Amino acid sequence: MNAPIRARIEKRFPGGPGSQPFHLNVEFEAPDGVSIFFGPSGAGKTLTLESLAGFSKPDAGSVELRDRTLFDSKTRIDVAARDRRCGYLFQQDTLFPHMTVRENVSFGAGNSTARVDELLREFRIDGLAARLPREISGGERQRCAIARTLASGPEFLLMDEPAQGLDIVLRRELHAVLRRVRQQFGLPMILVTHDISEALSLGDALFLFSQGRIVQHGPARATFEHPASAEAARLMGVGAVLTGVVQESSEQQQRTVIAAGGLHIDTNFLPGCSPGDSVEFCVHADKVLAEPHNDTSAPVLTLEAADEDVDRVHLLFEGGLMAAVSRTAFQAAAGAKTWTLKFPAGSISLLQPNGQ
Repeated sequence: MNAPIRARIEKRFPGGPGSQPFHLNVEFEAPDGVSIFFGPSGAGKTLTLESLAGFSKPDAGSVELRDRTLFDSKTRIDVAARDRRCGYLFQQDTLFPHMTVRENVSFGAGNSTARVDELLREFRIDGLAARLPREISGGERQRCAIARTLASGPEFLLMDEPAQGLDIVLRRELHAVLRRVRQQFGLPMILVTHDISEALSLGDALFLFSQGRIVQHGPARATFEHPASAEAARLMGVGAVLTGVVQESSEQQQRTVIAAGGLHIDTNFLPGCSPGDSVEFCVHADKVLAEPHNDTSAPVLTLEAADEDVDRVHLLFEGGLMAAVSRTAFQAAAGAKTWTLKFPAGSISLLQPNGQ
């Protein structure tokens, strides 16, 4: 079965005083479900989204939605944005400030009162129907914007960081709404985000952008857990990227030992490397086991910094090595400066085995 969205997009900006030249050159097939465009600012994610929607015209390439060609530079097909049947959610909700919630949703639904009532109920804004956008919360405005977008009956949905600016509670609420949209409406969806936790929470597929190109793509969780290169690992913030020499590697004993600087990493067997090989590898911060120093059989490292979020604390050690622990565990450590680290299965990914 063909992917519902297929595109090849090339666009150049020559640059000028105060700006660098930029060349977007991407080709991809977005499957059913939610595809994530992830990467740093300026990597080309939003420009790609705008090219799919018809807001920006590529210099070359094509855009296909199922059996419809929306753009083809060779045959000079360029369907106007208003005729592409694309739902587009911007970073800001863009509701009409002078219209009520019902009027905003009705704007997309035309004359279908039943459709408007259905969407108001579905997104739990039926009790807010008579209010203006300024009279409801940020999360409610986003739900209204999604309802208005879906009211027009789009064939695919594009979202440019719709959670930006929302606090953690509203972000989680929006994520729950988007999961319902995926399940109930069955639209192919593409979401641009800078937040890897959001990408993994919502995404079925992940496309990793860097400097106008896609450097890796695949199922979202598998892509994160198996970065194809040091660049991909750094872009996704998987963890530290290190180089070292394989000291031991035995499939029979299910054990590989790598010396990296003064650190000996003892982990499960890693296929594709032999003793003496120089390797580049990624250490997955969320899979390393870290405890306050109490076990001399494991590497002991000095804590340099701790970055706390709502649920977890990321520990930064010498050499850039990272580990993630629960907030409860970190608080129980009572400011411990030395920690023992262990590297279970899945915590180490070889990036360039045997120098390949």
